[in-house]
Amino acid sequence: MIGVIHQDRNAELLEKDKLLRFISEEVIPWLEKEYNISKRITIAGHSFGAYFATYAFLKKNNLFNSCIALSPAYWPNKEDVLKLMDQEVKSNSVGGDFYLLVGDKRWDEISLRHYVFKAFEILNHTKAVRFKFNDLDGFSHNATTTVGFGLGLGFVYDEWEWENILEEQEDRLKSFPDFWGHLEIKADALFHLKRVSEAKTVYKEALKVVPKDEDLSKKKKEQILKRIKSKIKNCH
Repeated sequence: MIGVIHQDRNAELLEKDKLLRFISEEVIPWLEKEYNISKRITIAGHSFGAYFATYAFLKKNNLFNSCIALSPAYWPNKEDVLKLMDQEVKSNSVGGDFYLLVGDKRWDEISLRHYVFKAFEILNHTKAVRFKFNDLDGFSHNATTTVGFGLGLGFVYDEWEWENILEEQEDRLKSFPDFWGHLEIKADALFHLKRVSEAKTVYKEALKVVPKDEDLSKKKKEQILKRIKSKIKNCH
């Protein structure tokens, strides 16, 4: 986790491009050279920091795969980030994960809500971006960070965890290709990754091999088959 401390918060975050160049052309290349960092990078921020994080996600989506925007101030510069968001989303130019959060207490937070809901309307109508929004009841502007970063990271890394599970089950199936348990978990991972048609196919493969498991009682087989059939019904 890397943090950026600002000498001039407003100028650096609102003017945007100089700071974005510094992070993308100097900080990240240095980190890649000195440390074994992931190719998938999440950018996160609060208030003006969330404004900048959103801009970075939209402009450098090949670099920043995920964004956590807490109580973002989207009003500066004639709502330029909202306009960019609308443009990039409509053209399917961005992908990845986006977590958006806002509170509802005190004027400094309430004044942001109109613009945050504009972002919600844009992001909620695209399938290219995995999107989640939380409207926190009773949280003021400075309080949203106390739970927001944890919620955002939980959302982003849940996706990554399912990818690890998928890879793990595929490796296990190389040794045990007919084990229904690995097939079911693989299908669960595909379903959570929104690869629904693939999940349905793998669930059906699991259905075929459950009856062949001699270690299962008749009752247990019936329970497993019922569970998998229920999961297949949800694949639509």
